[in-house]
Parts: sequence; C-alpha cells; structure tokens
Amino acid sequence: MKAVSATHTLLGLVAAFVLQFQVSTGGELRSIEAQGQEQPIYRYKSSSVYVVDEGKHRYLRFGNPKGTDQSILDLENPDRLAMPYLRPAALAAEFAGQVRNVLIIGFGGGGFSRYLRRRFPEAVIDAVEIDAEVIKVARLFFGISQDPYLRIYLADGATYLEELLTLPEGRYDLIFLDAYDGDHIPTPLTTDRFLTNVRAQLRDHGLVIANVGKDDLALYRPRFENIYEACAQLRVWQDENRILVGSKMQLPSRQDVILQANAMDTQGSSEFLYTTIARTWKSCRIPAHP
Repeated sequence: MKAVSATHTLLGLVAAFVLQFQVSTGGELRSIEAQGQEQPIYRYKSSSVYVVDEGKHRYLRFGNPKGTDQSILDLENPDRLAMPYLRPAALAAEFAGQVRNVLIIGFGGGGFSRYLRRRFPEAVIDAVEIDAEVIKVARLFFGISQDPYLRIYLADGATYLEELLTLPEGRYDLIFLDAYDGDHIPTPLTTDRFLTNVRAQLRDHGLVIANVGKDDLALYRPRFENIYEACAQLRVWQDENRILVGSKMQLPSRQDVILQANAMDTQGSSEFLYTTIARTWKSCRIPAHP
C-alpha cells in the first residue's frame, strides 16, 4: 500500500480499539459520476482516497479514480492475493520461523493482514497506518475488522517505532514495510535511523520484508542491506517493484525457497506459481541490475 502524507499522529499502544470509533466520524462518502465508468466510484470529501469497482475487483486508489492501485480486493474470492507484490511477500514470510507477532507499516486495504490471519491464525498483528480515512475505507469496503488478533494504530510509522524504543526490543517475528507517499517511500521511512529502529524490534529468528518500488531501489537497498546480516530480494513479475528480505541470521538458499514454493503450489490452483517467483530469489549483495 502507498500511504499518503499526513500530520504525525500517534494514538499510543492502548488506543487500538478506540480507533474504530474515532475514524467513524471522518469524511462523508459520496458517489462520483465518471464518464465511461459503469461501476460506482466512492470518494471521501476533502480527501484523495478513492474506492473503485471494476468487474469483479475493488480497488483502493489515491489522487484520482484512475490512479495507481494501492490495494485490490477480489470480490468473488477475497482471500486471493490480488496485488502482485503480496505474492513474493507471502513466500518470504514462510521463512520467519514461529510467527507470533507481526508489524505492518502501511495498511491500505489490509490485503496482507487478511492473508496473514489465514496463514498464521494465532499471530497478533499490529498494523500502522498514517491516514484515518484509509483505515475507515479498509473497514467499510475491504472487510477489515479489528479484534484481539488485529490491532490497527493511526500513526506515522517512524514515530511509532520511536515510541517502541522505550519498551524491550525484539517484539516482532515478522515486519512488513509497505508505506508510500504517492509513488515513493516517505523519506523518514528510508533513513538509517528508521531501518535501525525496525531491526531493533525484530526477534533474532524473524524477517523484515519491504516492498520497494523501482524509483526507490537504488537509494533504499544499500541502506537496507547494511542493516542486516543477511539480505535477499524477490522480483515482482507484473511490475518493477522488488521485495527485499532482511534477517539477523542466515537466509535460506535459493533451492530451499524453490522447494517451499513447490509445496505452496501443490496446495491449490492459482493463476500464478510461487515456484516462478522463487526462481528470482537472490542475495542483495550479488551485483545485478535491479
């Protein structure tokens, strides 16, 4: 998900279940007429958050109703990973060991949290999203609801991690970084300090997974790989994003990733193969064209 800019707002760790009442007082939804658009388009007043239905899919977009897809929901099969970059992220998550606690920075329509709830049903997910209207849209149009296993915080990701510095380190087994400001990762979320704070909250066996667009890769990847003892990447076939994977410990070999992908492919039919994704696994430290 590509998060829009907003004033840094941190509700605090105890505010997760209060949030759903606060965001419900946000902007009023209205339908917008669009030439040639057969399905309804919804937008929050005084915001750039759009929900668009096209065929069997529902899209979250920012800026305009034809903008970049931030989240996609398959209305006929909500559990399907419709956003292409979530598929390599799902493959990488298999190597996070015992997943008990997850942090997601950049929530969007909640597609990855939906997947993780199904894959790791006992895990507690903390999701951080900077835009209250995006959270409300996720609840109203993407079927996301909070409970003891999914806690959503209205906060800036960098500020949230700064707050955690006052608590014991190593809170999470899996951390997924997916916050954007338009087409770029927000500058505060690309700094050495932010990435160091992310690492501090990672358990020794855990993984950090980052969705990185092509325009940010040259700057972001060297900083990311310098923070972690091991770093790998997966290619997103349908676009030019890369999924970066960081760990304090040794990462699996390409062959191990392919074996895991084979096992995932045998579990059901899909329009894509995890094995194809797995074959793009390579160390960040191997010189290669992005």
